[in-house]
Amino acid sequence: AQNELQVREHLKYLLRNLEKDHKFAHLNIFQIIVDMLTERGLFDRVCQQEVKVGTEALKKQLVGLLNQKKIADYIAKKVDLQNQ
Repeated sequence: AQNELQVREHLKYLLRNLEKDHKFAHLNIFQIIVDMLTERGLFDRVCQQEVKVGTEALKKQLVGLLNQKKIADYIAKKVDLQNQ
């Protein structure tokens, strides 16, 4: 969070330079995870749980639910990468 603005600016720089020779899709992984949780009816409960147990404990609880394969499968099903 401390360097977020610098990271965003550097990302814009990288994309401008790389897009000259390659095609990229910009995905907001945070929003994708929110959408995944919302579709399963879990988002509100996860937010409440974070208040109760804290961020670190919540991360441990969500490891199975939000593993890389599940996120990748969700992106493959829900995101139209051709039109990004």
